[in-house]
Amino acid sequence: MNIILDLDGTLINEKMEPRPYLKVFLHTLFSRFQNVSIWTFATIEWFYPVFERVLKPLMPEGKTFHFVRCRIGQYNTGIKPLTEVYGRFPNIYNAKNTLIVDNTPYTYSQNPQNAIPISTFTGNPFDKEFLRILNKLSFVGTPFISQYDKKEPRPFSFELYR
Repeated sequence: MNIILDLDGTLINEKMEPRPYLKVFLHTLFSRFQNVSIWTFATIEWFYPVFERVLKPLMPEGKTFHFVRCRIGQYNTGIKPLTEVYGRFPNIYNAKNTLIVDNTPYTYSQNPQNAIPISTFTGNPFDKEFLRILNKLSFVGTPFISQYDKKEPRPFSFELYR
């Protein structure tokens, strides 16, 4: 399984503060997913300081993101079509093994079945969105998702693997 994370509003807020439980979230994802990646509409000039100051100290030692996709110049449609990732990494990513976590539904509107919605992080120190998401994903073995918390509607649909 692969997971793609948004940056602004999902992992951090506009003040470059990490969402609570980011370290637990990243460590769990890196231990359970084959690839963890970032796709942001932030510029590379914004991403690298965030990575160095915020993300890197919270990541498991020796781990790095499989890819980082940033906005290039003025190009910004606001949509993150996963078909772009499938085309770039055809032997790794596909519609059956890739999830995206983003706080803006419009960005994953072309692939809602692969989305894990998350509320926008504004700096609330009591935010528990990462714990909510991790609680929804029940892992049996690595790296496959095998069960989902049925108390809430499924935000994505996947075949279950064993």
